[in-house]
Formats: sequence, structure tokens, C-alpha cells
Amino acid sequence: MTRNRSQIGKKNRKDGRNFEGWLIKRLAAFFNLEHFNNKNFFTSNIGSTGVFSKILDGQKQDIWFKDDVFKDLAFQCKKTLTHGKDKKNIDIQPLLDMNQDKIRILVTKVTMRPNKNEKEIGKFVTMSYEDFEKYFLNLWKESNFTESTKE
Repeated sequence: MTRNRSQIGKKNRKDGRNFEGWLIKRLAAFFNLEHFNNKNFFTSNIGSTGVFSKILDGQKQDIWFKDDVFKDLAFQCKKTLTHGKDKKNIDIQPLLDMNQDKIRILVTKVTMRPNKNEKEIGKFVTMSYEDFEKYFLNLWKESNFTESTKE
């Protein structure tokens, strides 16, 4: 059975939404947040911008946070199917399309198709060096500074 472009597009969107849901659940568990599950609209702290904020969704941001702690972070989720055996590419254009005022984080699930079924190669986080420095290095500096001043 051959699939037309419409069926392939639907499968890709479904796979992308599933990956986005996986990431939301992982972030919720890591940061001890309550993720949206279609029953807890008013009490959830994290969810899809498609449900909570069309403005953020239009700014190419996929994950919504209720807490101000995460207001500077913008996540974009992508799933990429690679075709070559030797090269695995991640398209960074979504990172460039996002709101430049936030710390932009692109999370990509990379798969390949050695036969009919897709095989996951891995999940990768990509960000600009400036954003990396702005967030993680400053966070490390602050935590290191506070640790050394406690003694």
C-alpha cells in the first residue's frame, strides 16, 4: 500500500504531537509540575501551547508554562527522519524562527527508516551558544558562587 502526501503529513503531525506530549510529561516530572491531561485545565502548570496559548503557538513555541520561573524559556519540538547512513542532520531553522527575546531550546527526535518501520536514533537538544551562556553558564556561576560563599 502506498500512501499519498496527505496521509504522510497526518502521520508526521501525529508523531510530532506524540513527541511533544512525551516532552511535556518528562519536563513535568523533572520540575515537579502538573501536566495538562484534558481534565485539569485550571490546575495544570505545563501543557501544549496549542491548548493554552495561540499567541505562543504562533511564535513557534510548543510548550506552555504557567509559572513565571520558566517565562524566559521557549521550547520547540521537532521529529526528523534521516535518510542517509553516514549523515544525520538536525534542521536549526525552527530555532531561528522563534522569539529572539527568549532562551530558545529546540528538542529534536531523530529517526531513520532502515526498513518499513522507523527506528529512533536519539533525542537531542539544540540551542544557540548565546542562549546556552545566558542560561546555563550563568546558572552554574550563581550556584557555584552561592556554594562557595556558604563556607
